[in-house]
Amino acid sequence: MSPPLGLVLARSRDDGDADGDFPASLNRLAVVALAGAALVGAAGLFAVPFLRSFGMTFWEAFTVVGVSEFVSAIVAALAGYHLYTTPDD
Repeated sequence: MSPPLGLVLARSRDDGDADGDFPASLNRLAVVALAGAALVGAAGLFAVPFLRSFGMTFWEAFTVVGVSEFVSAIVAALAGYHLYTTPDD
């Protein structure tokens, strides 16, 4: 007889070890980094006119925003990669 579907879906992996099976938990630092990267990415939508009001040319402001968006994308990718962790013994 097979186990109930809910029990099968709740297990993180089935390697035959009955006592070492833990569900994955969220990495809080990765969640904060992902939220920060999302905020920087959203702020980049309005940053070019804001930077131009301080006397920057369009290309200078665009370069600043482009670099910050690129770094934000890298941080978001790394945070997504490290989002779930499993407890180590």
